[in-house]
Amino acid sequence: MAGSNQHLVKKYHSNWRYVSRKLIQSGSLAKWLQKNFAISVKGQGNLDKLPADGAYIIVANHQSHLDAPLIIGTLPRKIGARVAVGAASDYFFKNYWQSKPTRLLLNTYPIDRGGNKIHRGLTADLVASGVPILVFPEGTRSRTGELGKFHSGLARIAVSTGAPILPIVLMGTGQAWMVGRRQPESNHPSVSIEFLSPVYPLSDSRPEELMESVRRQIANKIGQ
Repeated sequence: MAGSNQHLVKKYHSNWRYVSRKLIQSGSLAKWLQKNFAISVKGQGNLDKLPADGAYIIVANHQSHLDAPLIIGTLPRKIGARVAVGAASDYFFKNYWQSKPTRLLLNTYPIDRGGNKIHRGLTADLVASGVPILVFPEGTRSRTGELGKFHSGLARIAVSTGAPILPIVLMGTGQAWMVGRRQPESNHPSVSIEFLSPVYPLSDSRPEELMESVRRQIANKIGQ
């Protein structure tokens, strides 16, 4: 583990943070989702194929600020409260008070999208230490609904650690909470989430091919 990240990684193994987050997700997050959206969930049985303990890498198509709360809020609470969500450091971690709500609710950790590499290797360190993560491999929200290119860095981590990749398909989130709006639509929009079967990497898997295979599964589901 990279020495510079050890103090950060420890926070994501904190029992009291886990218990607090579990209570908040079961209460405030669940009620907010139920009140504001008509949610369809499919593929819950595929979650049984994940390791009971240890890390895995959750990936999904990305269209909205709703995506991460919807995923965490529809996962079984014992899973959702463990997952660390990768969030852009230049957007969600500008200062302590701006990052606190998402850290408290979604267990976010910073991902550097630009030249600042202060958190280099944190994603890999979390997975290596046994923390499951959620990262959107497109790197940003799609403005058109078209599925973007998936960066292969997550697949490299999967191959090096043996952690499975759980693909998730989101539908309707881009319309329910459009890019540029401060709040979601108020007409109880319909959204759906589908958990696909986890992909377990082989030791000789090529990261680019592995990630393209995961992207293709999601693209086929959304008709692209």
